[in-house]
Amino acid sequence: MLLTIPRFSEGVRAGAQIPARALRPLAQIERTLLAVGSHDVALDSPGRRLAASEIELVSAHVGSIAGLVALRERACHLAGTHVLDPATGIVQRRKAVRRYGPRSRWR
Repeated sequence: MLLTIPRFSEGVRAGAQIPARALRPLAQIERTLLAVGSHDVALDSPGRRLAASEIELVSAHVGSIAGLVALRERACHLAGTHVLDPATGIVQRRKAVRRYGPRSRWR
């Protein structure tokens, strides 16, 4: 997708309607899964298997918390995360998912 952001602006609000142009056919876009968050090499193997089924897995590496927020906002299909608790230095995925991730029945 190519978005046209107004000149001299710092961006647009989520949900705002702005001009956009698809760079791929709609049928291909509909067969694409978007992963947002921390880079995870574990996605390479399923990505290859999905490609054999003509499904593409694309990823944007923006960090764990941004990935969880994107998942919560339904802006992606899955999110990689490995958030460290600053107090302990230990990975606290459950804590991060509860705080930043989708609201779900598992809370």
